[in-house]
Amino acid sequence: MSSGAAVKNNYLDRFRPVDIATLAYIIIEIIVILIFMSDRPGWLYLLFLYISAVCIVFLMVAFPIDYSSFSGRAIRTIYPVVLIVFFYRALGPQLFVIFDVPFDPIIHQFELNIFGMDPGFAMQKYIDIWLNEFMNFWYFSLYLIIPSAIIIYLLLKKWKSLEKMILSIAVAYYLCFLLFIFYPVTGPEFYLEDIYYLPIIGPLFTPITKIIVSAGGHYGASMPSVHCAIAFIVAWRIGSDSRKLVIPAILITILTCLSAVYGRFHYLTDAAAGVIIGGLGVWISNRWQNRFAERKENVNPVFGGS
Repeated sequence: MSSGAAVKNNYLDRFRPVDIATLAYIIIEIIVILIFMSDRPGWLYLLFLYISAVCIVFLMVAFPIDYSSFSGRAIRTIYPVVLIVFFYRALGPQLFVIFDVPFDPIIHQFELNIFGMDPGFAMQKYIDIWLNEFMNFWYFSLYLIIPSAIIIYLLLKKWKSLEKMILSIAVAYYLCFLLFIFYPVTGPEFYLEDIYYLPIIGPLFTPITKIIVSAGGHYGASMPSVHCAIAFIVAWRIGSDSRKLVIPAILITILTCLSAVYGRFHYLTDAAAGVIIGGLGVWISNRWQNRFAERKENVNPVFGGS
């Protein structure tokens, strides 16, 4: 083999599964922008953002950070989470560019056929100011679950678990983002606001959560529930690393789904779809990351880590 071919192969070997998943998502986004948004204001900005993200990925790959360095390995491992924040903010103008009406009627009719009524509507009989606070506190706390889990795994230096979790999170987010674009759903808070006869009020976490969701959420980004997807992924990771935490991990997922429906942020279908997406992210991560780690450990044990 020529030296040129060897260099090329070495460069390609530097791509980690999360790098490939991120590039695949970016390519799909660029295609969507060029086909459906080239006549809309702001499309050049979005194109620039995603091309910039491509450059960041290639820079991470082209200039491998010293894996013996804690900070270097941390940056190389968790950088996709930072990109995901920008990807989410970029979703707003992309919603309803393919379909200009939400698919809420389909989701609502599906749940009527299954349950006979909207599950969120049925939960109204349990509404209580302190239950409102607990459910909204739980939903609010999920915004902190990713950084908290990352910090814990970094402090424990559980690199394999962290890389699997990051890949699972990235895959789940990318799938959810694409579904938001191709299947926009506004959620029961908007579509079914006329049928709710009791408001959800509270002194602290209820208004805080409503402000955060209103300021940071996207109209049309309800299906599937990212909250439920990420809660499942983190819960699975926790349960996989410690059998003693299996039951708390299961409770994390259940409470997240309940809080999403109780607070009228999501349909029950959204929550279930989120759990399925989270499970798919875990399955892809386990298979893909394990194969990558085995190949790397045969070449450079530092890549495997603990």
